[in-house]
Amino acid sequence: MLKIGFDFDNTLVNYDHIFYELAFEKGLINRDIEKTKVSVRNYLRETGKESAFTLMQGEVYGKKILEIKASQDLLKVLKKLICDGHQLFIISHKTKTPFLGPKYDLHKAATKWLEINQFFSKDGINLNLDNVYFEETLDNKIERIIKLNCNLFIDDLPEILKKLDDSIFGLHFNLNKEIKNNEFESISEWHQLPNIVEKIIKKKSEISLTNKFI
Repeated sequence: MLKIGFDFDNTLVNYDHIFYELAFEKGLINRDIEKTKVSVRNYLRETGKESAFTLMQGEVYGKKILEIKASQDLLKVLKKLICDGHQLFIISHKTKTPFLGPKYDLHKAATKWLEINQFFSKDGINLNLDNVYFEETLDNKIERIIKLNCNLFIDDLPEILKKLDDSIFGLHFNLNKEIKNNEFESISEWHQLPNIVEKIIKKKSEISLTNKFI
């Protein structure tokens, strides 16, 4: 069985809709902006309003996050992985409080989102709370992934996957299908994950069998 690690922001949680709606409510964008977090961020940067985006991040991650529902496929897939005997971890680079604005407890808000979406419930995913790590620095996140001996790690940022040991299979979670990344295998929908897991298990078995006869 595998140890599988998941990034949190923009991987397990999709913020696109909430960033778009909040920016529109605040009069920061027009409706013709693409409904993605990246599009909102880029527009505000280009129009000299990057500090407004930074403030919005604190509000979204610390308060609005509780309005976001996990995708049905995600919950179903994660529950099956645990039922199949795999060990799951959430390992995120997340500061304790926002850089600007009200001092929301971002770790507490993220944990509450997991709780609301049945991650810790026995009737839900049944994830162990001790397997959730919110690291204050990027280096600590990488160290944690390696220390836990993850066989597979899933992240929306290829630059994170590049920092992992070769023994860890890096999987790019890519919601923007138009952006191609040739360095890592990618998925854009959670129902694709079990096939990747089976492929890694098969590869591990083949390596183990080869070593047995050396």
